[in-house]
Amino acid sequence: MRTRVKIRTAVLAAAFAAPVAVIGTAVPAHAEPTGCTITYKNLSTDRPKMLVTAQCAGGSGYYRIVAKCTSVLPPFATHTLQGAWATAGPTPSSSYVTCIGYLRSPTIETA
Repeated sequence: MRTRVKIRTAVLAAAFAAPVAVIGTAVPAHAEPTGCTITYKNLSTDRPKMLVTAQCAGGSGYYRIVAKCTSVLPPFATHTLQGAWATAGPTPSSSYVTCIGYLRSPTIETA
């Protein structure tokens, strides 16, 4: 009787473990945006105001512009600005921020 219980338990454990092992190892492919560019456009002649845009024309996935902007007035605080997530590819959308102040180190973040 004990042998049957052990065998049944072992068979059930194997039946449940096999699908978990297969499902647990399945990892979706992670594509990255490629061909990314950052462009700048000065929006004012009398004070620092800059439109910063990111666009990724290749690959797939999502990206956004991230930039630091330092105020022109005391206490000269620096803020991190994050654009909306955009889709990469042959017809990409754009991610942008407007910095009123001094622009510092814009980068492209991917997801």
